[in-house]
Amino acid sequence: MFYLALNSLGHHLSSDCQESGKPTRWTLVLLSPACFLCSYEMSAPNDNLRCYLLFSSSVTTWFSGMGNMKLLCVWAVLLWGTCSAVQTGREFITTFMQNYLGTSADTLLELEIISYEEATTVTVSVNQNPLRKVLVLGKDQTASVKLPNFLQLKGNTHTLFTVIITSSKDISVVSVNKRSYTMDAALIYPVSALGNEYYIFTPPNKGNSKEFTVINTGEPNTIQIYRVNTRKVQTISLKPYENYQFQSRSDLSRSRIVSVKPVAVLSGHTCVYYRTKCNHVFEQLPPVSSWGKTFIVAPLSVQRQFDLIYVLTSKDTEIRFGQGGQKPDRLKAGQMTSYQISQSRPLSITASEGIMVMFYCTGGVLSRQFRFDPFLVNVVPVSQYSTGYRFQGRPGFSNFANIIARTSDTARLKMDKKVKLASLKWENIKGTAFSWADLRFSDLKLHSVAGEAVEPFSLYVYGVTNRDAYGFQASPDAFQGKSVSLSMLCVHTPQVRVRDAVKLPLHCVSTLPGQGYRRSKAPSALCVHSPRSGLETQ
Repeated sequence: MFYLALNSLGHHLSSDCQESGKPTRWTLVLLSPACFLCSYEMSAPNDNLRCYLLFSSSVTTWFSGMGNMKLLCVWAVLLWGTCSAVQTGREFITTFMQNYLGTSADTLLELEIISYEEATTVTVSVNQNPLRKVLVLGKDQTASVKLPNFLQLKGNTHTLFTVIITSSKDISVVSVNKRSYTMDAALIYPVSALGNEYYIFTPPNKGNSKEFTVINTGEPNTIQIYRVNTRKVQTISLKPYENYQFQSRSDLSRSRIVSVKPVAVLSGHTCVYYRTKCNHVFEQLPPVSSWGKTFIVAPLSVQRQFDLIYVLTSKDTEIRFGQGGQKPDRLKAGQMTSYQISQSRPLSITASEGIMVMFYCTGGVLSRQFRFDPFLVNVVPVSQYSTGYRFQGRPGFSNFANIIARTSDTARLKMDKKVKLASLKWENIKGTAFSWADLRFSDLKLHSVAGEAVEPFSLYVYGVTNRDAYGFQASPDAFQGKSVSLSMLCVHTPQVRVRDAVKLPLHCVSTLPGQGYRRSKAPSALCVHSPRSGLETQ
């Protein structure tokens, strides 16, 4: 008997159906509000075939495979990690790192919440504090929740005042940390997308402090911090929803965070400068388990010089830029490298292992009276692109949507379901099937970009004004479609009836046929149990 098991399975539903006149047994497993596992049995000419199809809830295109299967086979269309990297959800945790000196009276700490369904009840609370705000939102509605200044962390510190956002239906959350002339924003990941291992990135700068913050989920936890260029390991015990901010004027990039249970990690700089004035920058970092191998990075239409792309590794990795015959860069585990990006030089990046890619806007000069400051954005791997996005700009800024889409799809993309984007100044990204363009939008209402029958694309929001700037990854539309991410696993089962998927506390991944199983710490690994080879667990 074979089983397909995933860590922390939810409840499952079963039904019978007919396909091509042949009886088929379907099993639907609900992994999370955004991810489903669908399995089915059918008869091939000489074999019984059981296939499992993993996809996110809004994907409408799927396929199956069948044939004369003689070995256990795993057919990975795209990586499972995409499903675990969904940016909409029903539970979020965050806090606010120190912005510049952390003493300004005009500090604005704000959450921007986007709902996708009618009657969405959202609760914003602060752990160990009576503050509690309840919102009831309609479909495609936004709400701004302002939070008190005492939530801003200062210096090397730890507090229990973590902000907790829960919702009755899927939402997305953007965090805004602003004071006069220094602001940034970041898309907040749901608790379901958090992980146990992270690598820190902080922009290099001799002045002010680099910083990162670890935010614990709802259970006691232990984290270990491996500082770069030192052999010391700092072990910290965290209470439920406790957060810990670490600052240093020394380099923090490449520091490694490992936790027993999932945590969220914010990283950035109190106020970093490059060619203009300084600006507070931050991002929520993706866990190593959700890193990707293929990235496309577009320049900014407002940048007249260059910006910087930083690449971090967790394993020995070969990295190639563009589609040429140049030798790959070889990085050791935990190393980092940087590259320039400009109007004439967008980047395509492929790696032999998962990598993290960060976009560091270095600021720019548009005129004597207009000098915008730096900001930081987490670059999304191609495997995590979406077929639709929702976004909103900021008052007082020139707001842009930076779009990377397949060249063949640019004529089908629309803004707010009405305005065709074919007229944008699309620039081809050499060596790829993608093009990029900046869409400027002036009003502050909720916007969408999507298209019929388009492949997944990426969209980032940024804004510039004199002595300030911000940037963040746009929120994938919860019902337009997540990344078209499928994982199919087909198991040859002669004379064996496969039963429903079951919940097993496993942390393992299968290797090649006949080689059994290897241990893995990946919490979302797929496991197949065979009576012949057995199953290793942790």
